[in-house]
Amino acid sequence: MRLNARVHKVTGATIHYEASAEGPRPMPAAARVEIVDENGGFMLIRYSAEGAFAGDTWHATLEEAKRQAHFEFCIPEEGWEPQL
Repeated sequence: MRLNARVHKVTGATIHYEASAEGPRPMPAAARVEIVDENGGFMLIRYSAEGAFAGDTWHATLEEAKRQAHFEFCIPEEGWEPQL
């Protein structure tokens, strides 16, 4: 199972960082997100407008992943589309 949604609003409630030699730096801004069922849970994966990886988080349930996406990006339930 894989769901996709476009990001229309970034709430700024969460900032994701990546490690670098200079120390932590913010990940690129998300423009699109996916939810993928993986390893007994659900990954919420963020991608930039250019398609670059922009962070991910693991969630125990689909509902938790959708709640996190709503918290970060105000994505409503009807904003999700299955990826074929």
